Amino acid sequence: CKSDSAQVQVSTVPNPVPFFSFVDERICLGTDLVIDSVGPAGMEYRWVLKDALQSTVVWVQNYSTTSNPGTGLQGNLINTGTTTRIYDLKLITRVGGPGGCLDSLEKRIWLYPRPVAAFDSIANTCSDTTISVLDQSGLTAQRQYQLYARINGQWFERPSRLTGASTATPILNFSSWNFGANATDSTYTLKLTVLSDSLCADSTLQSFTVYSRPSVAIDSLAPQCGPFGATLTANVLTPIGRNLSYLW
Repeated sequence: CKSDSAQVQVSTVPNPVPFFSFVDERICLGTDLVIDSVGPAGMEYRWVLKDALQSTVVWVQNYSTTSNPGTGLQGNLINTGTTTRIYDLKLITRVGGPGGCLDSLEKRIWLYPRPVAAFDSIANTCSDTTISVLDQSGLTAQRQYQLYARINGQWFERPSRLTGASTATPILNFSSWNFGANATDSTYTLKLTVLSDSLCADSTLQSFTVYSRPSVAIDSLAPQCGPFGATLTANVLTPIGRNLSYLW
């Protein structure tokens, strides 16, 4: 028998080797997870986010030619607890469409809870006052209070009026001053910055007014023999519009 032959040309496609990296895989709640160096180029990309401890899928971005994940990834990085939540992020790269060659790479993410900076509201008050601040912060390892005064439209820090700035029980001290040419009502802002064990930060601030005390003097009376009647007049220096009451 005579021999015969046939040949078929076959093209092979190399398996894609996915890669990606994080700027930082350990982030605080509310901080963007930054992904860079996604590849290889010219592939289809699929992203899968899983809860590492429960092994459940919480978010998927289906195959597309866009390499980086969309905003849905950031929106599904959630931690409502008081401990670190761990996620696994997988990148699947595919070439040749459905049924084509693919490979995957998975990396871990640590999402820390963010502390909450809070302290009770401070009411407007008069000078010659000591205020005890009631700290209500949570998940806090370190705290720092700063007090600022607004003078001529600018803010200046006033550490001398603040005691225990790094404690949970700071004290604000406002000496007595009377209203006059060189003393008026003062606006202050108290700022609190807290830091957790994982170095996550939060801050809050609150403004309040410390009123100057009215300055009062009584018109003098000329010496005279009694008995006699006299009208006494109190001269009061105080901001315009303030309601006054008198006790003689």
